[in-house]
Amino acid sequence: MGSCSIKKPNYVFVQFGHNDQPGKGEWSTDANSDYQEYLHQYVRDARQWCVPSEFLVYDGQPYYAKDVLALTLLHGVLIRPSGYEALDRIAALWKVYDEFPFQDAKLHPYWNNAELLTCEPAGVYATAYERSGEGLLVFVSNLTDRDTDATVTLHGEKLNGEDGTLVWDALSREAIATDNGTIRVHLAAWGYRALRTRAGARK
Repeated sequence: MGSCSIKKPNYVFVQFGHNDQPGKGEWSTDANSDYQEYLHQYVRDARQWCVPSEFLVYDGQPYYAKDVLALTLLHGVLIRPSGYEALDRIAALWKVYDEFPFQDAKLHPYWNNAELLTCEPAGVYATAYERSGEGLLVFVSNLTDRDTDATVTLHGEKLNGEDGTLVWDALSREAIATDNGTIRVHLAAWGYRALRTRAGARK
């Protein structure tokens, strides 16, 4: 995309699910390999121009929006809602963004954040956004075909203050217990959680 574009775009729409779906021969992508690699490439190319990106997905061709969100949120990308159910889900995430804008926050991407946090078991990933004085917004995703009980362990003094680490669900605002910086959450297959965390008292 980068080498072929002549002018800076105003918006970038990323779409899979037509020529790349299963049965399309060499055009097909795999959800656990090149599908993710291409998504990362397109988002990275768009961000070099500071251009917002949006992911387009049509349910059942062959992926579903409710599942693909687990992948796109790791890259800070939302999906265009289609239908009332999807609109409610995306609107809730828009509200999270309004409360914690991560466009200008420090990015700790899942492929390069081992000093900040670690996830278990295999197939669970987390991308974090950091704002000074506001802590972290962490998207935790289960990119496997089975439900799992996941752990996210935070590292560093700024995340584990003298008053402990406060964690809450960014969507439901429900408090989440921690154990020496370790967060335990249940994740459905291709599910995600949006978490807020701050060392010390919650504001």
